[in-house]
Amino acid sequence: MRGPTRVTAQLLSKLGATPVGMPVPAVPEAVSKGAIDGAIIPWEVTLSLKMSELTSHRSGFVSKPGLYTATFVMTMNNDSYAALPDDLKAVIDANSGPEVSALFGAAVGDAVTADWIAEMDAKGLDGAALVQSAKDFIAANE
Repeated sequence: MRGPTRVTAQLLSKLGATPVGMPVPAVPEAVSKGAIDGAIIPWEVTLSLKMSELTSHRSGFVSKPGLYTATFVMTMNNDSYAALPDDLKAVIDANSGPEVSALFGAAVGDAVTADWIAEMDAKGLDGAALVQSAKDFIAANE
């Protein structure tokens, strides 16, 4: 079973599965060839990976707490940062921290969601209704 993180791999092992580390794009081929029996992946990539065509069983975790939480970070090597001139360090420092994280979160919440809705609409689906349905489901299960 593909596990996305060291902690989820430990969880899979405790549940009796054999955890396998691999990047998400490798999951469909690994499933289709029988190299893995299943995967823990973000729900939002299941369509693009065509997982519903490759698998017959799915479980979603919407309870609090869920199965795991993914955290994304942008980092820079300390030596690379130290080698920068002070004016470039100032640019990085001015564009880092909690405020920038909030800005990125808002961009995901607004722009990325809008792009996803447009993509679903182009496929003949009601993207806005799908997003609202997911929000309603999450709110009902909090």
